[in-house]
Amino acid sequence: MPNLEPALKLVGMPNEILRATLPEAMVESMTETRPRIEASPELAAWLDTSRSRAGVSIGPRRRGRLRLRLRPETPPGEYTASVSHGELQQQILVTVHARVLATVQPHVLLWSGLPGTRARVEIVLTNAGNVPLEVPESCVTGIFDDKGIEAAFASTYRQETDDLNQLAGHLLSKLRESHGGLFKVHIAGGARNLAPGELCNLTLQTTLASKLLPGHSYHGLLPLTGGLQLSMQIQIGEPPK
Repeated sequence: MPNLEPALKLVGMPNEILRATLPEAMVESMTETRPRIEASPELAAWLDTSRSRAGVSIGPRRRGRLRLRLRPETPPGEYTASVSHGELQQQILVTVHARVLATVQPHVLLWSGLPGTRARVEIVLTNAGNVPLEVPESCVTGIFDDKGIEAAFASTYRQETDDLNQLAGHLLSKLRESHGGLFKVHIAGGARNLAPGELCNLTLQTTLASKLLPGHSYHGLLPLTGGLQLSMQIQIGEPPK
């Protein structure tokens, strides 16, 4: 069976439909039958059979389109396949890129407690990419008073001066006061790697800083892993009178 040159190249991320245009010689030979697609064992193991496994469609002006869909956890690398019709065969080279992707439930971390006390949050982390995901032992970010910016501007407007330097200095001072400092989170169980498609339950622990103001709420973004930043809401309670 003669091979058509050069090989078709399909490049992309897993969980996408990878497409390529078939050579005219093969499309012209088609009548009622469609080409047969054969994937190598390495590629066949990752074809997404839950939806469209693989196929060929003929569009306007008899343009043949080849499509493949791979499962989300398909490892990055190069794979081979072929498409044949009658006496013609076309080699296919599939290049899968690395995809770093993490998802988490719940989407927002809710912390609460008194200044100086410990707090914890439970989450479920899933590696939705196709490369191992590194879960750190700890992470840190800055937090801000929810009403800090509003309060800083309101305080600045109340100043009885038109001196721009004094006003700017006062505004920056109040904005700095609204910064809640560094928010340090420890992940129980220590650092680990999460395989593609794997999920795990994580316990996040922190000590609410003594400088946080009772009755105030704070917010921040916690960088966890794989570019994932978790939105946080921190509610600081007031001690009983």
